[in-house]
Amino acid sequence: MGQFKLVVIDDEPLIRIGLPSVIRRIAPQWEVVGTAANGFEGLELIDAVRPDLAIIDISMPQMDGIALYAELKKRREAPYCIVLSGHSEFEYVRSMLRMGVLDYLIKPIEDNRILSQLRQVENMVLEDFRRKLVENEQNRQLSEYWVHQLIHGNLYGVEECERQLRQLGIPASSMCYALCAVHFDIPAEEEKSRGTYRFFLFKTAQELIKDNGIAIQGEDGRIVLLLWSDRAELADELVTSFEGQFVAFVHEFSKVSVTVGSSAVFDSFSRFREAWSHAKLALHAAIDNRNKQDQGLIARVKQYIGNNLNNNLSLQNAADHVHMNANYLSEVFKQSTGQNFIDYVIEQRIELAKRLLEDDRLKLYEISQMVGYQSSKHFTALFKKVVGILPSDYKRLIGK
Repeated sequence: MGQFKLVVIDDEPLIRIGLPSVIRRIAPQWEVVGTAANGFEGLELIDAVRPDLAIIDISMPQMDGIALYAELKKRREAPYCIVLSGHSEFEYVRSMLRMGVLDYLIKPIEDNRILSQLRQVENMVLEDFRRKLVENEQNRQLSEYWVHQLIHGNLYGVEECERQLRQLGIPASSMCYALCAVHFDIPAEEEKSRGTYRFFLFKTAQELIKDNGIAIQGEDGRIVLLLWSDRAELADELVTSFEGQFVAFVHEFSKVSVTVGSSAVFDSFSRFREAWSHAKLALHAAIDNRNKQDQGLIARVKQYIGNNLNNNLSLQNAADHVHMNANYLSEVFKQSTGQNFIDYVIEQRIELAKRLLEDDRLKLYEISQMVGYQSSKHFTALFKKVVGILPSDYKRLIGK
């Protein structure tokens, strides 16, 4: 969680200016995200910024605090509310307390009083946050179980699985669906962090699909996505959009190689298992196709390296040449060649240097520059590190 958020709704300009100033001074963990001068403006503000707390004046024009709170009570999710009141309005305060407001503040407002109430709200908001995390995780695990039953299980029929998923908030009638299977490969040196990478991919997938589907952990370590829409063409667009955004995002921000296989759109949970089979077949085909593309990619990169050994070679330059993300190229290159990019470049430069050392007409500094090193001292040290002897000794050795 970030800062706690609150709004101040009061028709007095002095309160709308002064109270936020006081709160910023005594409770910097709270951010005043807006103010409003009446209940109508307050409702619009609350809908727009979704605060944790609304501090509401009772007496306001157009819509007073009582009417505003009554309207908020109808909402499924509403902020905690504290009432602002003058001494003469205490009967109204009692009425709002009976309606369920958290507490009240008497004008003029004392710093220690508002600070005490803010701390109370902080604890309540944090407890709500923890409870939602637990509920969301429980719902996710239950959804995961029933989706697995549809894909693999024989304990329950389709109708029971559909009923259970509907209770968990997954639309199960008059909808179109698609299944996606996500496979990922991580660098060998990062194998110990596989769980962390899976969590990163899982959360990324969840964020991309938002309210249009769910992501669950597959039994084979893959990630499974169930996407839905009320129209077949929109469901198909969701799949295409997810595949493109997900692969691009992961390649941009990690060294993980991901592949997605998707089913055709289907309109009944009775076709769930068939759709999953199609998604897996599509995934295997995509992996094969990606491997072929990767081999062609590596061949182009090797050619680029061979043609530019005398120039400034970098992973980013090579990635730009083949229009590929540098992180992804780094991982694919190592998987294909068994070497990281820079080690391969050094190896090729040293091999070229060996051939050039056979030519007695070339000076050492010329050879150094021809293989991409402006400093002959650096080239000499690198040559000895790779070959085991100095370039001059190597030249004498081949001369014999």
